[in-house]
Amino acid sequence: MQIIGNVGCWTVAAGAIGAALTGTAHAAVVTFGTGGVVATTRFVEEGFEITRTGSDFFIADLNDNAERELLAESGNLPVTFALESGGAFDLVSLDVEAGTRGRFSAGTFDLSGSNGASSSITADGFGTLMLVGFTGITSATLSCPVAFCQGYIDNIVFEPSSAAAPVPLPAGLALLLTGVAGLALVNRASSVRSGSSSGCEAGS
Repeated sequence: MQIIGNVGCWTVAAGAIGAALTGTAHAAVVTFGTGGVVATTRFVEEGFEITRTGSDFFIADLNDNAERELLAESGNLPVTFALESGGAFDLVSLDVEAGTRGRFSAGTFDLSGSNGASSSITADGFGTLMLVGFTGITSATLSCPVAFCQGYIDNIVFEPSSAAAPVPLPAGLALLLTGVAGLALVNRASSVRSGSSSGCEAGS
């Protein structure tokens, strides 16, 4: 059974397969999971890395909701966001909640990106902050610009930068596409000898 009648059609089909497999990146969310208190200088989830130099930061169920959050407090900052792989990424949004607990009505933080983007965050209650300009960055730093601040960070949404290089095809698929190209050449030669049409046709 003849499926495709010439090299051009095989090339188009192979290109479509490659494009479908490389695709575009999808956003991921850092939720910090559930469980007990974590005191660490490095936390990784979904390939997203949070680090602090010199001393620990804390992740815990701070709001008694059975889910952990990042404690954003003057004694717990600054922390740095980056991809574990070291690549570029877009920082899309994050949830911020003021550390009320009977002591503070709002938390104030600074977020700065490696590309010069910056955002001053004031949390009064709970809300999702949509970030603008934090695209193609290799890191972002969350800090406390005042003498004392307290709040919680959760649900950090990020995705590998659209400016990043496309993901290469797996070696096995590359070999498959090479085989497809070889079959196309053989098919083309056979079609020329038999006087077949060179158009893209399906047949049996």
